[in-house]
Amino acid sequence: MLRQTEAMSTDNDAGDPSGSRIRLALIVVASLLAAGVALGLAVSWLGTSALRAAGVDDDQTPQSATSSSPTTPARTSKPSPTASSERSRLTPSESSTPDRKSDTRPSRTARVRKPAEDKTPVATGRLAASAARVGSFEQVRLHGRFEGVRAGTVLRVERREAGRWVRFPTTTRVEPGGRFTVHVALGQPGPNLMRVSVSGSARHTSSTTITVT
Repeated sequence: MLRQTEAMSTDNDAGDPSGSRIRLALIVVASLLAAGVALGLAVSWLGTSALRAAGVDDDQTPQSATSSSPTTPARTSKPSPTASSERSRLTPSESSTPDRKSDTRPSRTARVRKPAEDKTPVATGRLAASAARVGSFEQVRLHGRFEGVRAGTVLRVERREAGRWVRFPTTTRVEPGGRFTVHVALGQPGPNLMRVSVSGSARHTSSTTITVT
């Protein structure tokens, strides 16, 4: 039976040469397609195996990339200028240390200087009255002497009133040798405390009392 079939096929091929060529071409094309598919599968399998061998997984690729990226070191916080200035302000420095010498003893420039006239010793003059008791508006002579006052210096007469010395409307001048003489007329009843002072100076004589009756 098989022999009869082969014989019939042989007879058919012999009788139709173009059909045999078509079948041969189809067989070649099918073989090429099968070989291409097999080659593609082989390449895919090899690539997957290589990736797995390298430790790369398609599902875990983003996580691996994230975890494998170098971690950026945290920046060390630097002290701000404001904090540094606060610490420098709170920290006592040598310039803020109080100077004990300046606290306990004032400097020469800080000392209060006295007026020039205070440095000159007050020349105490002597004063006397020609009478210790006089009548109202009766003239009385006041005389005395100043030490260290040059001749021609103006002298003024003063009277003690309400706890202070009041200028009396009478003046005189120093004579050679420091002597002076002046006449006054007192109208205020009772004791009158009098003295003579150097005009424009703190110098004055001792006081004397004249009683007006």
